[in-house]
Amino acid sequence: MRSDSSSVTAPAYWPLCEEAEPVCHPRASNLFVRLLEPADRSLGGIIYCDNHKENYEEAQVVATGPGYALPTPWGFRHTVMWAEEGDRIFFRQKDLRWVDRDQRLVCARDEDLLAIVEDDGGLRALNGWVLLEPGDRKEQTAGGILIAEGSRRREDWGRILDVGPGTLVRNSRSPAYGTRMPICAILGIEEPLGKKVYFDRSAEVLEVGRGVVASWLVQATELCAIEE
Repeated sequence: MRSDSSSVTAPAYWPLCEEAEPVCHPRASNLFVRLLEPADRSLGGIIYCDNHKENYEEAQVVATGPGYALPTPWGFRHTVMWAEEGDRIFFRQKDLRWVDRDQRLVCARDEDLLAIVEDDGGLRALNGWVLLEPGDRKEQTAGGILIAEGSRRREDWGRILDVGPGTLVRNSRSPAYGTRMPICAILGIEEPLGKKVYFDRSAEVLEVGRGVVASWLVQATELCAIEE
């Protein structure tokens, strides 16, 4: 486990052998990951149409870099990489760079990861993301009319299931360079688990997970209120 930042300038395509190690190895905090097949239906059982696109990807880590090198008076040290080879992870589509389209192999940075899948199938939030249990969607209108599942409006609150370690500070002029701002400090509470939190409807909310019930991932900075 480790984490970093610098990005690799490389060709858009690196030839790889299906069973062999990658010809090129990731550097700094970069990861090579193989995309998993996307779900063909929603967590509520609704079948997706052909043009449906999720705004995140699920993948398995193939190789990891050593971490982002930070200068110190005693030489360089590497930031922690949170994902390891073999881990299943989530990240946003906009944060991937293609390596080999035939093998569905892409490059992503450790500090851009959303969550990691635990051995028991649960999710652990990474970086500056907060994992939420979704607020209940209204099943009927005030007049008693039943709302179809696909038309139910997403609520703007949820309960905290897990928080990431915080976002890596990459500004070399900051006294906090190379460290992370803990999410507990961002939220202003010591024990965030189980707390009911609210976010703006314009916030980026990612519905992730498999099974009957989804989980939400929201950036800690998008949370606007906490119910004590």
